[in-house]
Amino acid sequence: MDLTNVSKKLVETAFLTDTILQIQKDFTAIGINVTLCSSNLNELELDIRIILQSLSPENFLQLAYVVDIGENKTREWMHSGGDLSLYTHLIIQREALKVFLRKEFAR
Repeated sequence: MDLTNVSKKLVETAFLTDTILQIQKDFTAIGINVTLCSSNLNELELDIRIILQSLSPENFLQLAYVVDIGENKTREWMHSGGDLSLYTHLIIQREALKVFLRKEFAR
């Protein structure tokens, strides 16, 4: 699966909206109700980064599990300094991939 195709889809309003809904669903799954009103990818990245800053370590790990960011990627991220911008990008990419695959297999 080429992630550049998924990244390109994030500029489409409908695809971005579906990705936002998926992100909200996964945050809700760990007991954090969020409403993301982002109208573009930059706003979404900022909104998620702000939310990540407020998460407890337990919630952070739960989110990684629900979003399905591998343990190795999470450890790699932590050992590289824990830049929230990078982890936010990982979350958006994984959630967008979920949306992309769901749409592809619904055909």
